[in-house]
Amino acid sequence: MQDFADVKYAMCTLRTGSVDKLDNPSDPNDVSSTDVIWTKETNWLTAETEWHAQYTLQESPPDMTNHYVQKFLYGIVNAIISLQYISGTDFNETTVFDWNCPGVTNDYPVTSAFTCQNVFSLQDNVRFKHNDTLLYIVNVTLGAHTIILNRENNSEERFDYIGTTKQLTYSFRWDTVNPYHCSVLPNNTCSPFLSVSDLTEMSNITFTWSGWTDDLSGLALYEYEVYEMKILHTSFHESQLVQNGTVELSATSTSMHV
Repeated sequence: MQDFADVKYAMCTLRTGSVDKLDNPSDPNDVSSTDVIWTKETNWLTAETEWHAQYTLQESPPDMTNHYVQKFLYGIVNAIISLQYISGTDFNETTVFDWNCPGVTNDYPVTSAFTCQNVFSLQDNVRFKHNDTLLYIVNVTLGAHTIILNRENNSEERFDYIGTTKQLTYSFRWDTVNPYHCSVLPNNTCSPFLSVSDLTEMSNITFTWSGWTDDLSGLALYEYEVYEMKILHTSFHESQLVQNGTVELSATSTSMHV
């Protein structure tokens, strides 16, 4: 058997409660996704896992009427959900949690649509920290066996066929260190983290930035907030929010009208 099971849906959802959650893959129907899902949350309590698969024989089985082949059974014979924790400080420190999906055996292969799901408890088993990895792994194994009639002694004999294993892996990574500006580094010669033109008589404001980085997960985008400043006692303080927004990572400046 050289075919593979057809996995049509896969999802692992980390939860801290009934509201906060993180999905991988982002689209459960995109089972070929290789995106790494990043998080800074270290208090995930559970991992809800589920996948759907099916196997359809590519060729029609032979007609076994009055045939020495009494039975030919094929399909999914083994299915496992695994979570593998890998420490970011000691990569030799790994913990694997396996769930053997009920309802499939070598004796009774499954050819209909098959679903496997399990909820793993994380809070008492894993303490997530910076640079850790959690892998969600789907394993679906195919197999088959025939029952052959031995006409010499009128007995039945069984022959098993080893099939393929479809494996899909999805990655969560932890980055708990905030992005930083090059100005915090020793002996730096970088530009200021934010530059704003003279606002005295200008109705259009342009501000620029550069030098921001993140060592592990990288930067995704920039967010900004502009506040009106007022004097309180002898110093300026933030007052009313004037505007906020999100800027693509490739941008180094933005403008607004006041």
